[in-house]
Amino acid sequence: MSNSRLSLKRWSGKKLPRALYTSAAEMIREALRLLDEQDRLHAAKLDQVRQDIQNGLASGPATPWDREEIKGEGRMRRGAGP
Repeated sequence: MSNSRLSLKRWSGKKLPRALYTSAAEMIREALRLLDEQDRLHAAKLDQVRQDIQNGLASGPATPWDREEIKGEGRMRRGAGP
């Protein structure tokens, strides 16, 4: 048996007696389900980043900004004054 098979067998042996899973097949199905869920979540995040980039590019050219002016506007909005 290869080292990875032995490691998997030891790991699964630790999980099965605790009644987390009733069989090795159930444990593998759950692992595959979680992997699929993780892949879909990663793809959704990547799609969102791509959409954000497109939105930024479509918003027009960058314009100069003044840090103090922006901070002052924020303070005025929250009622702190200048």
